[in-house]
Amino acid sequence: MDDQVNSVGSPAWSALSEGARALRARLRTGQPITERSAELSELVAAGLVRYDPHNNAHFALDIRQAGRDHMHAVHDAMRARIEELESVIQLITDVETGAESTDTSDSGVRRFAHHSEVTTAVIAHAEAAASHIYTAHPIPRTAELVSNALRTDLAILQRGVSLRVIYLDSARTRAPEQEYAASVTQYGGQVRTAAPPFERMVVIDDRAVFLSDPCGDADSKPALMVTHPSLVAIFTAVYQAQWDAAEPWMGETQSVDDTVFTPRARFILQRLSTGRAPKAIATELEVSPSTVYGDMDRLYAATDTKSLFTLGAWSQSPEGRKVLGSVA
Repeated sequence: MDDQVNSVGSPAWSALSEGARALRARLRTGQPITERSAELSELVAAGLVRYDPHNNAHFALDIRQAGRDHMHAVHDAMRARIEELESVIQLITDVETGAESTDTSDSGVRRFAHHSEVTTAVIAHAEAAASHIYTAHPIPRTAELVSNALRTDLAILQRGVSLRVIYLDSARTRAPEQEYAASVTQYGGQVRTAAPPFERMVVIDDRAVFLSDPCGDADSKPALMVTHPSLVAIFTAVYQAQWDAAEPWMGETQSVDDTVFTPRARFILQRLSTGRAPKAIATELEVSPSTVYGDMDRLYAATDTKSLFTLGAWSQSPEGRKVLGSVA
């Protein structure tokens, strides 16, 4: 039966109705539930309740285990989308490599060898946008770039174009991004933050997607412009998956400790400082290795480090020892 299938991850826990919450409270007392209802289906779909065919009844799952299942499902879905994106980028690169010209507009893909070229193209397409502009920035931006983006994006919103922006979670601790999010959301834009990894991209209407080219010179920051309708639809779906996994933000101030140095992140930092490998830490925490690596990415960004060695050195600094000292 449909309500006996566990579709972890949909709907979101925060979207559960009051009736579903009340029903789960009954289940937690051990009261058997055999009648079917919309509220019961909600709980099953969210992975909070499971069907026992032997007793023909439903029972509540441990909330921590259900939470871990939920997070793993969301991460797996994101990873699948990112792998799909990477395969498409590779396909585009293969097609482009076999062409005589860098302009592959006939195939709906054009390559820009330098970031200045793609910046000009993005501005031109953004000025002509009629419906929406969606962007994702998995790399911290300078205060100057954020300030310039704020002026440009407010003008876009005033034209009636819908705007979505995804920043790193660490953006919540920086004043330029806080001002940006507060101003943009005041004019109807939407801002969310997410943990890495996610893909850098700009989606303009249903006609163009701009992506970083991972196969070029990193210093030149080459990029691809995709205009083929089928490829645009694929990348738009990837962006939507990233958007769904991100958390809404309206610019409210949060400290670094609140957003980065969570109890789990501090625990990971402490274990790393003693030489524990990330996979061993994941086993100790009973989480996936990708969860640990995601926390490490946020720690790198917050501490301005780029390797386990430099992160370890930071952990031995006065600031690092202060953070580690708060670990229970």
